[in-house]
Amino acid sequence: MNCFLRRSAFATFVFFLLCNVQSTHGSETLDVVYPLRVAQEKGPHDFVKETLKLVLQKSGAPFHMRPSATPMQQTGAVKELQEHEELTILWAGTSPELERKFLPIRVPIMRGLLGYRLFIIHRDQQPVFDKIRTIEQLWSMHAGQGLGWSDIRILENANLTVTEAPYELIFKLIDIGRLDYFPRGLLEIGPELREFGRDNPNITIEKRLLLVYPFSMFFFVNRENTALADAISRGFEAAYADGSFERLFNQHPNIRSALQMADIPNRNRIDIPNPFTTPETSQIPDRYWYKNDLHSYHEGAFTTDMTE
Repeated sequence: MNCFLRRSAFATFVFFLLCNVQSTHGSETLDVVYPLRVAQEKGPHDFVKETLKLVLQKSGAPFHMRPSATPMQQTGAVKELQEHEELTILWAGTSPELERKFLPIRVPIMRGLLGYRLFIIHRDQQPVFDKIRTIEQLWSMHAGQGLGWSDIRILENANLTVTEAPYELIFKLIDIGRLDYFPRGLLEIGPELREFGRDNPNITIEKRLLLVYPFSMFFFVNRENTALADAISRGFEAAYADGSFERLFNQHPNIRSALQMADIPNRNRIDIPNPFTTPETSQIPDRYWYKNDLHSYHEGAFTTDMTE
């Protein structure tokens, strides 16, 4: 009888352990479907995808990650995510509207560098831009921005003239002289020139100016998808704690080449405000911002101080 009781107790203990393991590690696999980008996932989106994969791995949650079946721009992605269609996540420059519609994971994916803007211009226009020193001198120029982009209000708030158009079309409008410049993040502009320069031979990167405004790219998920939001937040915390995110950021070839290409010390910096930052986003801890001085970038290291 005592032997039976001991066996029963042991069986109960084993059953409890198995149930506990299942509850910890057997949770439902997260379906992570992100928008396939028009530029076939080149440029900064490679870094963003690697970041997403890293933080999901660090979260400890099982997941399956894949792109959407068809390419989509931001307006279509926002609609799909809001209406529970194919997408379960998107990344975008943040805005109060996006933060109201979705659950934002308030860790700046590019650490604030999204707000450092170089210009795509027509190559014949470089002498015109050589004369520009102030924001007021940009007022007479016409900028292009993609449909529904959060940057539009920031630029218009600085009295800049902005034309909203489909993303790929803007490069053609620059090429044929219908628009003057296309402000792009310094991590985006090189890959985009390679991607769209083949069909638009007159476009180039402007050589002298740097437009800067506080701007962050976040991951966004549907407000009902708290499991995915929690996993990404948890994964970011773990990736910062063990240094794996900063290693990815510092060593990623797209970021390293972008900082070298930008030639920041020889550019005329023009700062404009972003009055559309939400109170929650303005309170993001300092450790999430890139604090290194772009002027001091060199092979293999970043030093001194910079904030977004």
